[in-house]
Amino acid sequence: MVEAGRVKIDAKDRKILYWLDVDARMPASALAKRAGLSKEGANYRINGLFESKVIDKALIVVDVGRLGFQFYKLYFQFQRITTAQERQILDYFIAHERVAFMAHCEGKYDLIIALMARSPNDFNGILDAILKKFGSFIRSYDTTVTLEGKELSRKFLASEKEGKEVAKSGWTGPAANVELDRTDAGILALLGEDGRIPAAEIARRMGISGDTVSKRMKGLMDSGVISGFHLQLNKTKIGYAYHKVLLTLEMIGEKREREVMKYLESHPNVVYVLKTLGPWNMEIDVEVRDDQPFYKVMRQMRDELGDVIRDYESVYVFEEPKFNFVPMGEKVLQKQEALERAFGSTRGAKPFVRDKRDRVF
Repeated sequence: MVEAGRVKIDAKDRKILYWLDVDARMPASALAKRAGLSKEGANYRINGLFESKVIDKALIVVDVGRLGFQFYKLYFQFQRITTAQERQILDYFIAHERVAFMAHCEGKYDLIIALMARSPNDFNGILDAILKKFGSFIRSYDTTVTLEGKELSRKFLASEKEGKEVAKSGWTGPAANVELDRTDAGILALLGEDGRIPAAEIARRMGISGDTVSKRMKGLMDSGVISGFHLQLNKTKIGYAYHKVLLTLEMIGEKREREVMKYLESHPNVVYVLKTLGPWNMEIDVEVRDDQPFYKVMRQMRDELGDVIRDYESVYVFEEPKFNFVPMGEKVLQKQEALERAFGSTRGAKPFVRDKRDRVF
């Protein structure tokens, strides 16, 4: 039931959201057991949460370091810009094959993007193209490199008994490069579109067997390429507000750093922790009830971490126009569709990456 754009959810909906956020590919039968529902009842509620836009998307989380990439983030302040011109910039980044995430903000920054680059020179080339195209609208920008990321469970959705799942997934900087063939790339691309897409549907669209899909997905998880499956929630629909907090921390020893991480991981409202290189050295995502003053959460945090937090900046995120750990997926699927039109099937096709000119990942 919707009132003024907000959706009323009950305890069973919260259980479903919590467990889908831990594992977005969790079968309806397993969700039903956890929520005390029949399988049919669980499916009905899942469909309702998607249809009401409480769930924007089921996400695949990819450790891009395994593919030879690293996340670079850009934080833009705009100037002399109309709504239509800002929309043009948003559309450009939505279509950009290296941009994985966008946050439309209020506060010091107007837009934050996370993009994937293979090296500082690669990133600089992408940034140069952005500045040449939109530089007149950019008043200033800051840059960070993501050294390590950890996604945490939304403990505020769970009961005290359930909210014990802490870290859902994580990623690091460039690691051992995992080489993907066309089939792997196609599977990742489809999962990037919909993290809950059934294996049978992937098989149908790829022109391969269900067993092949299952084996390839297991291989991608075992190699660390796939880190997890979670939810992109429309927080405002359920009465929550999303804040990004950019923390400048004091130099501390390993013991105190572990204590800080333990505190953040156990905090009911902290859902992301990023270690960064740049003007600040940690970025956290905080989700609070919209009737819960954000400043109180931060005051409590400063009380606990007063010896650690030198300074912080926060922005309110009112829109996430893009969230896809496989932003090149559209290019992969276009190649797949072209092959199918030309040859009728992609079975037995050679890998993309054998020819560097055709490389996607």
